[in-house]
Amino acid sequence: MVNRVISIWLKNNNMTEEITTPYSYTLAMDLRPVMMALGQDCGIEQEKQLTKVVETYRPAKMDFRTTDMTEVYDWLVARAQDFLTDNLNSGVIVCDRFVPSPSGNTFRLDLCRNPAGKLTNRPGTPESDKQILLLKNWLKEKNLSQLLLVDDVLARGETAAKITNLVRQNKPDINIQAVFGAASFGGNDWSGLEKFQAQTGIAPETFMTIKAG
Repeated sequence: MVNRVISIWLKNNNMTEEITTPYSYTLAMDLRPVMMALGQDCGIEQEKQLTKVVETYRPAKMDFRTTDMTEVYDWLVARAQDFLTDNLNSGVIVCDRFVPSPSGNTFRLDLCRNPAGKLTNRPGTPESDKQILLLKNWLKEKNLSQLLLVDDVLARGETAAKITNLVRQNKPDINIQAVFGAASFGGNDWSGLEKFQAQTGIAPETFMTIKAG
């Protein structure tokens, strides 16, 4: 069973607790938050037009659903802000470029995995080596005792685990917690929740979990 907050979110987004349609296609409608993070609002009508294009050209066997991620983003920021407020000598690493930063000691990291499984930079962001060096310097300068890792989606779990273990290599005594908007579990490739816990020993907090397969 899902809790009341998720039930309301599912209802507002015309979603069901269980999706039984094979090949379901769910579009995370975060276009407006993305554009606003870049300094401009695409507008509701443009967002509707884009949604119509995606729906029209989706694979024939797929159904189509849209979800508004704004509430998920707001929840993540609130959790991060509470963490900074409640914990002395604490910091937050935000691993998604479109999740707003909380007020306080925050570091933004724009890394993903390449086909070889190594950390690499996302398009349009500084090279991964530069980002990692800046992260190491930030950890050394702040000398944190508490850290919160924030990301919108935990799908395969490997990127978040690599980042967590990278932090531990440079700050072995730090206490790390994690919070994710959505975390998948129960699949083969899409078992991010299990993989992250197995590789880091951290049980993350999530806005929602998604059973894969």
